[in-house]
Amino acid sequence: MNMKQIAAAALALTLKLRSLCCFAPPAIIMALAISLTGCANRLKADAAPDYKGKLTPIQQIGITGGGTNAAITAFQAAGYQVIDFGSVTNAREQAKSEGIQFIASIDSVGTDGSWWDGFFDFSMRVTETQSQQIVWSATGEFGQAGLFIDQTKSTEEAMRAMVANFAKVFPPVPKSSTSDKEVENALPPPRQSKPPPPNSQREMSSAESLANKTSPTRPVVAEVDEIEFHYTVTLPDGTVCFDSRSHQGGTPKRRAVRRLDPTALITKVVGMHEGETRDLTVQPKDNRLGRTGNKTFGIPPNSTLTYTITVVRIIPAN
Repeated sequence: MNMKQIAAAALALTLKLRSLCCFAPPAIIMALAISLTGCANRLKADAAPDYKGKLTPIQQIGITGGGTNAAITAFQAAGYQVIDFGSVTNAREQAKSEGIQFIASIDSVGTDGSWWDGFFDFSMRVTETQSQQIVWSATGEFGQAGLFIDQTKSTEEAMRAMVANFAKVFPPVPKSSTSDKEVENALPPPRQSKPPPPNSQREMSSAESLANKTSPTRPVVAEVDEIEFHYTVTLPDGTVCFDSRSHQGGTPKRRAVRRLDPTALITKVVGMHEGETRDLTVQPKDNRLGRTGNKTFGIPPNSTLTYTITVVRIIPAN
């Protein structure tokens, strides 16, 4: 039975009940009619032709739109790493600049028909950020018939159903298959309470930097290069949350300069010499890690973070 047939049956039953219960309020009679005829959740989802009939495992997915909270919970419960972009207008472009391949846009919940049938309208689209192609989309009606109308529960149920359908085509990468990028960006537990590096180290780095600048034989970092580097992440109170020298056997990280995150590091690193150290303090609004925080590694939301980066080796683009 489709929604039009359900509505017609409900209206017919309402008129019959009204004739029998002339003193009952119409809203109660209508709700009773809907509860007796019954309704069912409805989900319609489809993937783009290039992705149909095959699995495309993904690790990260961005989230944006007016109904993100329940969507974030559903994606995380399914095993995805979620990056919340809120309701910014340029979320897709921002996700592309941060190297996030897919972003889900969640529309605000439609409530037009909920007052009489208890069902809400939902829709979601997932876009591939490089091509700006919609690779998967879904619409649906979720709710409870009769006297029980609960938008929160209906929203949670809708998001779980949509994410489950999405995972049939774009399953989350298993945790045992963690990519090199995730390992590089991971912060090792537990956080270490250490004071900031001594001033003598800063003075040494400055002297080393000056020596590098005066030496014509030392390479200089360009934006098109890759670099091997060490870095620390520090809270304003001096707590060192991460030190790459104590992670993965102290092996330096390797990354294309253009892919550094936060992006403010790109400007800071360009022009550095091998062996040089620089500091960068980033406000939460300009840094996803500082903005969202990380309970596991002791970074509160809305944290100002200081990155101290040392260039170990420059790998020229050519």
